[in-house]
Amino acid sequence: MTNNSSEKKQKTALRRTWLWQIVQFGLLAAFIALIYRNELSILSMIRSSEQSFGSVPLIHNILSSLPNYYILGQNWLLVWPFFLVSLSLLLLKSWRLRWYFLGCTGFFTSLLLLADLIYYNFFSALITVSSFKGIHQLWDVRSSIIASFPTQNAMLMCGPFVLFVLAGEILQRYVAVYFYQKKSSFIFDKTLAVIFFFLALNSYNIAFFFEKHNVEWTLDKNNQRAIIVHDLDEKNPQHSGRQQFSPPYDSSATYWAVSFGIINFHLKNLVTELLAPSGTVRLTAAQQSQLSSWLRHKEKLNQTASPFAGIAAKRNIVVISIESFHPFLLNFAIQGEEVTPTLNSLLTQGLSWNHILDLNYSGGSSDSEFALMSGLRPSRQKISSLDLPQKIKLFGMPQLLQKQGYTTSSMHGYYPAMWKRSVNHPRFGIQKMYFMDTFKAAKKLGMGIAEKDFFRKSAGYIQKQQKPFFTYLISLSTHFPYQDIPDQYI
Repeated sequence: MTNNSSEKKQKTALRRTWLWQIVQFGLLAAFIALIYRNELSILSMIRSSEQSFGSVPLIHNILSSLPNYYILGQNWLLVWPFFLVSLSLLLLKSWRLRWYFLGCTGFFTSLLLLADLIYYNFFSALITVSSFKGIHQLWDVRSSIIASFPTQNAMLMCGPFVLFVLAGEILQRYVAVYFYQKKSSFIFDKTLAVIFFFLALNSYNIAFFFEKHNVEWTLDKNNQRAIIVHDLDEKNPQHSGRQQFSPPYDSSATYWAVSFGIINFHLKNLVTELLAPSGTVRLTAAQQSQLSSWLRHKEKLNQTASPFAGIAAKRNIVVISIESFHPFLLNFAIQGEEVTPTLNSLLTQGLSWNHILDLNYSGGSSDSEFALMSGLRPSRQKISSLDLPQKIKLFGMPQLLQKQGYTTSSMHGYYPAMWKRSVNHPRFGIQKMYFMDTFKAAKKLGMGIAEKDFFRKSAGYIQKQQKPFFTYLISLSTHFPYQDIPDQYI
C-alpha cells in the first residue's frame, strides 16, 4: 500500500508539474501573440495609407521559392518577441521577474509602435535614432501630439500587458501553490530559452535576407519573367536575360519597415548607427571621377542661354514658407468668396509650378528649408537640420547672394532653438535673424505668433533693410492642431 501510495503521489506531482509548465508556456505564447498583433495592427494602418505599396506580395513570391524558407521562419515579425522570451528565460531565475520583465518590455514596445504611428502621420516616416536628437521639441508640439494621439489604440495595445503582469503575479502567488511549484525547473527553462532563441534567429535570417542578396529579373524557359536571387559577392551569375531592379523596400526606409517589420527596422537602424564611421569618409577614385564628371555636366548646363538670365538682377527677394498649406486652396472659393485672393493675384503675375518632387523625410518642414537654402537633398537616414556636422561648409543661396551685394535675413514667430535655426541659418549665409523675442507685442495663435501680426511686423522690418535684400519668412500659426481659434481669425 505504501509503495502504491508513493507511486500515486509521484504521478500526481509529475502530472501537476507538466500542467504547470503548460500554463507557463501558454502565458509565454500569449505574450508573443500580443506583440505580434500590436505590430501587425500598426503595419496595417501604415500599409493602408501607402496606396501603391507592393513590396509585401513581392517578398513572399521571392522567399517562397528559396530552400531556406522554413515554415517557422515565414513571419519575420516574430524576431523581437522570440528574442525577449529567450532573454527572460536565460537571464532571470524567478518566473515572477520574468512576467514583470515581459510585461514591461511589451508595454514599452507597444508605446514605441504608437509613437511610430503618430510620427508617420506627421512625416510619412518612422522614428530613427537620429530623431531622438530633436526630442527637446516634443514639448513645443505637445498640442499636436495630444490631438493626434490614438487613445483607443493605446488602450487596446498597452492595456493587455498590464493584465499580463497581473496574471503572472496571480499564477505565482496562488496557482503555483496548487501545483507544488516553489522553484522553476532549470532544464525546462533553459530548453525553452534555446528553442525560442533559434526561432528568433531563424526569423532574423529571413527578415534580413535581402541585406546580403541581390534581387533580379530573368526569363525562364517559356520566356516568362521570373525573379531570382543571388549573393552580393556573386560576380558572374550564370543566367541569361538577367535585369537587375530595385524593389520598393530598397528605395525607402518606410517601405523596408512595412515589408520586414517595424521592430526589425529599429534594430537595423540602431546597428547601422552604432557601426557608422565616426571620421571623414573618403571617396574612392571611381567615386571622385563620377562626381567630377557630373559637376562638369552641370556646369555645361548652366552655361546654356536662357531668356530668364539676369532678369531679376538686383531685385529684392522675399521667400515665404507657409505652414501646412495645400495647393488645392489656390483659386478655391466658398460661396463665391476666394480663400486666397492675394496668392491668386500673384499667380497671374508670375510663374507657378503644380508638380514638384517632395524631398521631405523625417525632418518635415526643416528638410524643405534645408533643400531650399543649401541646394542639397536632405538625408534619408538622418535629420539634416539636427545632424549635419559643423565642420561641413555649406554654400547656401543667401551666402551666394551676399557675394552679389545682398543683405540677408530670416523671420520666424517662434523660438530660435526649433530645428536649430539659430545655428543653421548663419550657416546658410543669413546675417540677421528675427525670432519670437523680436515680435514681443504680437498676439499668439496656436504654436506661434498669429500670421496677421507676424507679416505686418515683418513688413516693417523689411522696409528698414538695406537694398537689395533677401528675406526668408517662416509662418507657423497654421500648424496642426486647429482648435481654440478666436472669432476674429475665423
